Amino acid sequence: MLKFAGAMIVILSSLGVGYFLGESIRRRIRDIDALADFADFVSSEIAVYKTPLPEIFAKCDDRYLAETGFAGGLGGGVYTAAADSGMLAGDEERQIIRDFSAKIGSGGAEDMVKLCAYTASRLRTISERLKKDLPEKRKIYRAVSALAGVSVVIMLI
Repeated sequence: MLKFAGAMIVILSSLGVGYFLGESIRRRIRDIDALADFADFVSSEIAVYKTPLPEIFAKCDDRYLAETGFAGGLGGGVYTAAADSGMLAGDEERQIIRDFSAKIGSGGAEDMVKLCAYTASRLRTISERLKKDLPEKRKIYRAVSALAGVSVVIMLI
């Protein structure tokens, strides 16, 4: 009975790991979409309302940061706020947001709108690729983790 209970704990733990890995991809997609929405928000504020960047960031502190997941304010920059909140899980989005953070605020309004559109487009491309791969990767994670759990049980018995 004790061996059976131990085997069930090992198998369920390994299945939990597989589920967690699948959910981490889903979280990454959500964060990438939120960053793309943030770039669109900045773009529309600049293009439509001609709002200066510090005022856009001040608006974000009040209402938009809660929706996107930025933990702290944008005082330290977009990259710092996104990194501190854990929204940059992958190297691709990390580099995109680093470039965006370094270049936003330089140039004219038209340049910043183009930068925001380019950033949002690149982020959405990553998001679409991950969404396409999500079902397959989730199956792989679950299968591999289940096999690993069963393998451990077999080796211990």
